[in-house]
This record gives sequence, structure tokens and C-alpha cells, in this order.
Amino acid sequence: MSNLRGKIQVFEIWASKDQISDEALIKGMLRDLVREIDMTPVDDVHIQKYPSQSLGVTAMVAIQHLMESYIIYDNWPEIGYANLVVNSCNPYDSSKVVATLERWFADPVVVTQREPVFYTGGRNG
Repeated sequence: MSNLRGKIQVFEIWASKDQISDEALIKGMLRDLVREIDMTPVDDVHIQKYPSQSLGVTAMVAIQHLMESYIIYDNWPEIGYANLVVNSCNPYDSSKVVATLERWFADPVVVTQREPVFYTGGRNG
């Protein structure tokens, strides 16, 4: 894979409803993660909330735009679940993503990672 340019990977988080929905925690975690994987933020974390009267919760999507691409956090607080998508044109260390998530989400937290998709850039890369 000498032409490797970057990757996209999904990380799954199972934690308490309160943690999954904590706006300050999510913003802090994303800022910390950007530093840990040596990326360059573009502006600050943007959060869009989606209140659900029927479920009695407010879901959110948080986006951290990067010079290298983006990180997206999406949650389902009614079941204590969130996923984090890290997409970058530069390689990054997935173990640092897991360690950051485990540090920010207190016990009990379960973090799993799906297999990354590597890409080389260009249609025929």
C-alpha cells in the first residue's frame, strides 16, 4: 500500500444516555481527538440538535471539519449509542482514537472499531 493517502473508519460507543448526550463532553472529546491524531481543525466543533418529543430525548450530530477532511459524531441517546466517523486524507493511528474515546467516556463504556477503508486518491489510484 505504498500509495496510501488516508482512511475512513467508524468507531462505535456504548455509554450512558447522559454521557452520549453531553454537549460539553462531545466538544471537548472532539477537540482532544484532533490533537491526539495530529490533525488541523477548521473552525470549532459544530453541533446540530434534533429533539424528539416521542422519545423524550435530544439527539445530536457534531462535526469537526479538518484541513485533512472531517470527524462526525452521531448519537442515539435513547439506547446509549453513538458512532464516530474519522475521515482523513492523511493516515492516523486508530488506537489513539479508541484511547481518546475511552478516556472521555467514563465507565462503563464500550468502544469498538470497524475495519478501516484505505484509499489512495484518484479514481484509478
